[in-house]
Amino acid sequence: MNPYLLLTAVAVALIAAGVGLVVLAHLPALWTTTGPVPEPTADELAAWREQLAADVASSPDLDAALRRHGLTDGPTP
Repeated sequence: MNPYLLLTAVAVALIAAGVGLVVLAHLPALWTTTGPVPEPTADELAAWREQLAADVASSPDLDAALRRHGLTDGPTP
């Protein structure tokens, strides 16, 4: 038996797997398209702001961190 038979079989299997992946990548049926991300509504933004305000009020450390990064209306220390 040829000593390189196993090596050849592994090489052929890897090449076949690579070709298979390339073919799968080009099949439009497998692509997922979502389109643009929708803008949040005014109600969603208001809810997020209320949640952020509640989080900041419950944690002084979070308030300091937000101020350091300029994410609040207050002065930066």
